[in-house]
Amino acid sequence: MILACGGFAADPVMGRNSLRLPHPVPWGSPGNTGDGIKMAQLVGADLAHPYNYMQMAGLSAPPYQTGFWAEPADGRFIYVGADGRRFIDESQDKRHGKSPVRGMFDFHPGTPTWTVFDEDGRLAGPLVPPRAVCSWGWMTQIERYEWSQDNRVEIERGWINQASTVEDLARQLGIDPDGLVSEVDRYNRWVADGVDDPMFGRPGTTMRPISKAPFYGFAWAQLLITTLGGLRKDGRARVLDPFGEPIPGLYCAGDVASSYTWLLSGGMGLGDALAFGRIAGREAAALEP
Repeated sequence: MILACGGFAADPVMGRNSLRLPHPVPWGSPGNTGDGIKMAQLVGADLAHPYNYMQMAGLSAPPYQTGFWAEPADGRFIYVGADGRRFIDESQDKRHGKSPVRGMFDFHPGTPTWTVFDEDGRLAGPLVPPRAVCSWGWMTQIERYEWSQDNRVEIERGWINQASTVEDLARQLGIDPDGLVSEVDRYNRWVADGVDDPMFGRPGTTMRPISKAPFYGFAWAQLLITTLGGLRKDGRARVLDPFGEPIPGLYCAGDVASSYTWLLSGGMGLGDALAFGRIAGREAAALEP
């Protein structure tokens, strides 16, 4: 048997237990619920680096099971934590979920995060690019959802919070109101100076004020592109048990048993799936009937 049934980005329990993400939402197929991993464990399979994943900035879109990659246009936004405070240079390249923070590549951000912007940010363009610009993701490719140009439809759907003041917005988002009011004021002063707080170092050319009501925000959905860990395998695509011994007749390929651990993955996952898919097929075909 060859298992090639994807990772577990759509299984919230495995996401909490293995990835430490309390509310993971898949960006890809809602069918990636880790069934292949669970079946193999029933016959004694070991796991390899199940903690690794690729994450994007995004939001959930109920009643859909999957979410969107989303970000306001023209730099008119900040990222804050539950205390309402910024914690990172928002302009830096997210690189499939890992960015240079604290002197190393680490999950970006790997903690609960909220995006905050204002009316000018809403009118700057759609938070989700049109299909002609960005055709990735289940919602765009399969559901064929077309995001509104001015984001108004999605606000009315409740996917984005709206408030007349920054303080009210913070209450809606469930984050510290005093912290967010203070941080927005502080950020706007840095914008006026044309340079960011040295703690973050965001280029001044990417910064725009957040000052025009109404104000908007959304909680990051911990949007998973894919998981990058699962069944332990060897170079012959054989699934291994906890003692490093192959389980007879069981092979695997793809994100059910990704080879990538802490690397910045992207299209390499396709190469990994193709290579081990070929190896698994060759090995399985060589078995005695």
